[in-house]
Amino acid sequence: MSPFLIPIFALLIPIVAISSKAFNDRLKIKHSILKDEIELERLKQQSFIAETEKLRLEIEQVRSSSSLSKDALLEFKPIQPDLNIEPTPISFKETK
Repeated sequence: MSPFLIPIFALLIPIVAISSKAFNDRLKIKHSILKDEIELERLKQQSFIAETEKLRLEIEQVRSSSSLSKDALLEFKPIQPDLNIEPTPISFKETK
């Protein structure tokens, strides 16, 4: 072996060890981030299911307590605002 290769290998081994440790640390961080994101999505899904169930129960309660028929409730349309009304002019007073 050449005498120049020994110092090169002596320096190369710690460099490889340091870079592989940094790579492993990054992988661990990414793993923990992904685990947290999965947990967050699971909580979002549970919240969505609970809220949907709550709204379904509220709708059933309104339907059962309403005096209107089921068909009348399904045909209900909200009141639309009248957009043909002319706006009233605004006057500004000058102040001294």
